[in-house]
Amino acid sequence: MTSPPEDTAARPYPANLIKQVTLRDGTALTIRPIRPADIDLEKAFVRNLSDYSRYYRFMQPFRELPPAMLAHFIHPDYDQEMALIALSTHDGKDEEIGVARYVKYPDGRQCEFALAIADEWHGKGVGTMLMRELIANAQSVGLESMEGFVLTTNQPMLKLTKFLGFSAEINKDDPTQMTVRKELSAADGAV
Repeated sequence: MTSPPEDTAARPYPANLIKQVTLRDGTALTIRPIRPADIDLEKAFVRNLSDYSRYYRFMQPFRELPPAMLAHFIHPDYDQEMALIALSTHDGKDEEIGVARYVKYPDGRQCEFALAIADEWHGKGVGTMLMRELIANAQSVGLESMEGFVLTTNQPMLKLTKFLGFSAEINKDDPTQMTVRKELSAADGAV
């Protein structure tokens, strides 16, 4: 089980977002905000992604997160961004199996999201659960829309975003990418 997290950034650690969830196959997971103590989990997660999954998430080839990027990822400013991780626990040891995050745009009304799931967990519902939680959090803080940039070849992600109610169109600045967008309303729920 996950230990109680410490405070980070401008706002205290949002412990109220820690949830125990069950996948459709009965697998129990913990979804919670990332924290600085997760540095080794985050390093291992990115290192263990396939080249394919790593490229689809970061759109650049690297095996390890650059140190500045890693530091930023585990120290979110909860007033401006959210990063939720999915953890599987075996023999008392946590393993990060997915991460979904958003960063607010300067207008404070919109955000950009990103999602990555460990390869062996693809197709099990982890991405759907993480995205639903991320959307619900964005709605709860008053964000009006969420968008992301997905390579046109990343059909699983395009299928997921369509299922979650995102629209998609070719990115006018880069035809190898789709811009996916969802209008958010606190009254709508998170699909």
